[in-house]
Amino acid sequence: MYAYGDTREDRLDLDEMARWRDEALARGSELAAYRYARNRIGGVLLAPKEPDVVRDEVEKRLATETDVWPEWYAVLGDAYAVLDKPEKAREIYLAGVEHGSLRCYPELAMMAREREDDKEYRSWMEKGMAAGCGWCFILDGDLDEERFQAGDSRFKNLVSRPFQERFEQGLRRGEGLCAYYL
Repeated sequence: MYAYGDTREDRLDLDEMARWRDEALARGSELAAYRYARNRIGGVLLAPKEPDVVRDEVEKRLATETDVWPEWYAVLGDAYAVLDKPEKAREIYLAGVEHGSLRCYPELAMMAREREDDKEYRSWMEKGMAAGCGWCFILDGDLDEERFQAGDSRFKNLVSRPFQERFEQGLRRGEGLCAYYL
């Protein structure tokens, strides 16, 4: 809440955010560790930028823990991506999908989009939706506004209803980006 200014005072307070984060880490919160690791990959929200350290920590976690949360694969893939090792990142994201990570679906989709492979992009987004990844429900949300406005009312109705339904499904899964698109 403090990181995004969602407080009664409606103000951002990164120092208070860090204090609460550090307390959660000290109490052993896996969610805090996960979010802090993601922050450390990019060096955001008062976290040092250390993707190589995060990579090493997550690789150790995946190798030694028997009941590891699948979303750690997405963190590891992100670390490799930032370290400019896209093939290794892709390998990790694929392993994450096999282990049940929802976050790996959009990462694989975006990698396909960067290669301008729209068929693979769409496939990963559809697989992500089927698996329950809220982010994947933004599929087609980037329809060009001019193209939409230039369409006749039949086109707009054909496009709008499925988009709205999809965004609402993603929102029900907790994806705030779907609210933005709605």
